[in-house]
Amino acid sequence: MTIGVTNNWGPSPGAASTDDLSGADTALELISREIKKKVRLYNYPGVGPEAEHVMITVLITPTVARILADAGYSKADVKRHLHQSTTMSLRNFDWILRHQSIMRTTVRAQVEAGVYPPEFLGGPEDRVRILSGPDILHIVVCGDPNRNRVMVLEGAHTRPTTKRVEGY
Repeated sequence: MTIGVTNNWGPSPGAASTDDLSGADTALELISREIKKKVRLYNYPGVGPEAEHVMITVLITPTVARILADAGYSKADVKRHLHQSTTMSLRNFDWILRHQSIMRTTVRAQVEAGVYPPEFLGGPEDRVRILSGPDILHIVVCGDPNRNRVMVLEGAHTRPTTKRVEGY
């Protein structure tokens, strides 16, 4: 059993194959887009001692899990893919940090404080990974086995705790 925290629920988009994208590619893109919509986005790349503990829980239905598995992805592969591909321009990220976060700070100030890695000092159109690493992602397969839904939940100030439950 794993216990964690989330701050909100949002709409749950469905992954489907199209002429230009497979169902697996669509699912990964949907999850990446959902991550970038979350309120505490500015905490996700934090890596220094002053960074907040954050977790992102990705809920996928058994149908989406099968689509990803059939395309050759394991849970670890999905986490690595999302870590590498969930990016944003520094201009947009800095705007969020200045105007949407409670800190009202800048990317440069966060790098200088050791909260963000040095690659966040690039130019405004440079793209940066907004996840500190694949380990802040927690993938849970749940829900209706006949639906193709994904949901991204965010949590701050926490790390999940997992314990084996016997005789359940």
